[in-house]
Amino acid sequence: MRLVLFSLLSLLLLPSAPKQGNPVGQITYKERYFELNGEENYFTAFLTFDSTASLQTSHRQDMNGDTGISAQTNGTAMVMAQSAYDEKGTQFYRNRVTKEFITRGKAVKPFPPIIVKDHWVDIQWTIKDEYKKILGYTVQKAVGSFRGRTWTAWFTKDIPYPFGPAKLHGLPGIILEAGDATFHYIASEVCYPCEPSKTEKIVVPHEERSYTIEQFVRLTDNMAVFSMLEFQKQNKTWNPGKPMKCLYPATEETIWQRREQGTDILYEWENKKTKRAIYNKDTLNATVDYKAARQMGTPPPMQIKLKLQD
Repeated sequence: MRLVLFSLLSLLLLPSAPKQGNPVGQITYKERYFELNGEENYFTAFLTFDSTASLQTSHRQDMNGDTGISAQTNGTAMVMAQSAYDEKGTQFYRNRVTKEFITRGKAVKPFPPIIVKDHWVDIQWTIKDEYKKILGYTVQKAVGSFRGRTWTAWFTKDIPYPFGPAKLHGLPGIILEAGDATFHYIASEVCYPCEPSKTEKIVVPHEERSYTIEQFVRLTDNMAVFSMLEFQKQNKTWNPGKPMKCLYPATEETIWQRREQGTDILYEWENKKTKRAIYNKDTLNATVDYKAARQMGTPPPMQIKLKLQD
């Protein structure tokens, strides 16, 4: 009897069996968006996650059979051009403990690969009493607005992590489908829990060049001007001895048109009346070829009109 009691007591005093650690999962999304001409484009994206962080990867060279170079034909001629892919791809990293949200973008001439340190913005979701099935998972509907777009998302509490595709997050379960009129993500494969060796690695993106989100938005809004400045720093020229210049810098109208085709339309620090275009005359004089713009015979944008009236 003493032996039995001793054995029971020993079992009680032994360390409990290790709990399952931090299970890892991975979702493969089919990503669709519409071009300005209405053409549909599809890409594959992997979202790898655990209870702390997630990393989405798309537009990488080993995905969709892409090699980083695209061949474009025009009659009998073939032109080799840089594709929308590179060796690391487009990445979205989110850490719910440190509140980091970092994106990584591929090199786009004349700029090298970059990372962007974005804000952690909580999405105000409204959860609906609507359900359906996706890949065997029961998912629930939610609607939320984020940076000018209203998203409809379908999440599952069977995977209770608050991550989703692209910049979407904050629901009580992984998002398996999300979209609006322009963008759409749908899970085509779910692995949870996964062997870590069979998933992408969750690592913080890193590149030598880094921007805040405000800096990055200003750069992309005024890409023509900043591209010329970058080319000039690299001593690139159209003709020997002449700095590279553009014909038309962005206007408020053209910036807004471009924004409406992106996932982020209106940022939390601005409103529709915010001035986004560059108006600094020294910068415009250094990067815009006013003479060539006049010779093109098309109505010049606002900045050029201002200069011609000086």
